[in-house]
Amino acid sequence: MKNFFYLLFCLLVFACSGPNSDLELKEIRLKKRGGEIELVEKLRDLKSITDTSGRLEIEYQFRKKNIKPLKSGLLQVDNAAVFKLYLNDNLIMDKSSTFFMDTLLSSKRDSFIYSDTLCLDYFIDSSILKNSILSGENSLLIQFQNPKYYTLNHKKTQLFLSKNNKNYPNKRTKKSLKKSALPWLSINAKNGIKDDPKLSAKLSVKEGEVVFEENIQIEIRGNTSQSFKKKSYSFLFLDENNQTKKVGLLNLPMHEHWVLYGPYADKSLMRNVLAYRLFQNMGHYAPRTKFCELSINGFSQGVYVLCEKIRVDSARLELGDGYLLKIDRPKGEFFKSTITNTKVPKTVFEITYPDGIEISVSEKNAVENFVHLFEETLFLSDVNNLSIFEIIDMNSFVDFLIINEFCKNIDAYRLSTYFQISEEKRMIMGPIWDFNFSFGLTDYLDGYSSSGFVYEYKDEVPFWWKKLNKNVFFKSALKKRWNQLRQSILSEKVVLEMVNKYARELEIAQENNFSSWHLLGQKEVWPNYYIGNSHQEEVVYLQNWILERGNWLDKKWGN
Repeated sequence: MKNFFYLLFCLLVFACSGPNSDLELKEIRLKKRGGEIELVEKLRDLKSITDTSGRLEIEYQFRKKNIKPLKSGLLQVDNAAVFKLYLNDNLIMDKSSTFFMDTLLSSKRDSFIYSDTLCLDYFIDSSILKNSILSGENSLLIQFQNPKYYTLNHKKTQLFLSKNNKNYPNKRTKKSLKKSALPWLSINAKNGIKDDPKLSAKLSVKEGEVVFEENIQIEIRGNTSQSFKKKSYSFLFLDENNQTKKVGLLNLPMHEHWVLYGPYADKSLMRNVLAYRLFQNMGHYAPRTKFCELSINGFSQGVYVLCEKIRVDSARLELGDGYLLKIDRPKGEFFKSTITNTKVPKTVFEITYPDGIEISVSEKNAVENFVHLFEETLFLSDVNNLSIFEIIDMNSFVDFLIINEFCKNIDAYRLSTYFQISEEKRMIMGPIWDFNFSFGLTDYLDGYSSSGFVYEYKDEVPFWWKKLNKNVFFKSALKKRWNQLRQSILSEKVVLEMVNKYARELEIAQENNFSSWHLLGQKEVWPNYYIGNSHQEEVVYLQNWILERGNWLDKKWGN
């Protein structure tokens, strides 16, 4: 690490007690040709900690003799922190929001991939340092606007100063990992990985003694999950001519498009996998999955789930000449519900297959008209009406409701909600997608409670589900199907054994995961309700919640 000089000048460890928090000051060692040198310049004095009216201020004093070589800085702050940073009374950084990863001031930096803490990285360029740092005494003030997040020890804020614009010390080191039974995926992304566009990289896959390498294009995926330190990715395979090609991964059917889902808030690591498998066992398509371990640029990222991306074709979701639509934050061709006399905001429908290029104007009009017909027919129907079942597949609606309510997916019906229009002009619900905030995980919208129906208390939920649950024929079919499933696929014995199977599969790999991501026992990880101190505790919580949820639904839908 020739020709650069670092100064680590603030390492803060504090608890919810504020001013009485324990403080820890550390120095770093840098390896250099000819041996190891020790940095002698470091934080000199903690001036004050002030906690007033919902705002926490931390002020430091340090001395810097030679400021001319400094080219850049890298500030690491907790991912939940909303803060202002002052250097010698100059406001040099103002982060009023942490949503959607508005973090890096330089688009060329991807250092957040490598950090070992629950921090996000903020790049400070030379112009800011030049105008703010002084030769001699300096004062650094971090003004946290949301100290409620600071409820746990080992909160770390660090600032690195460098002679160049790269090569900051990576807190994530190449640790000694235990060998698990999971396959190992390794990504070499020399250009980094961004939200958009997809960048070229190499993927190596090792399962047992089988190793192969392929060219890919990869990007960060997700909506809310992009605020998590541990990212999820989507990627596709390329041939030697940079054209997409199909590859079979980990005994899953060949395809071009794949997802690497990184469980973060879900410390059981299995909620998505569990929900998808249950829905498959109920007789429907859901993405097939494989647990694996992932490394990026030589640094372990822990446990990931290799997952099929929802695509309409013979290898995944077969639709024939049908259509696939999605209720979510729209990104492509979309239209709105025409039902206005409800308290629910207008539902937005996106046509995901065929996409905007392939679908004709007449086809779009036909799809819109069919959805409007469905909504109007359902809205005007009474509790004894059978006409709605002429245009919907009742069994798919029943099973879709059961899986979302059994898992208590708090995003259900309004986000990541897919449905199909078949060649026969019938509406079919599914496939399912994105159950990471299910099974009692969330601390909001009553997600932690084993009681209550999601379709009843979400304002954004389309009126369909309340209306259908008043229909005598739908209620009868729902009750019959629930009792059937409780004797088989959704019985306590079957579901809990599935959880135990996944826990055994993850037994060693989860240790590697939580060695890379220090999440266990961490209260500030959003949106966790339960805080387990071990993976086993997280699994036990999941199992107990499933038992309680099943019992509550038995009272509502059982014999």
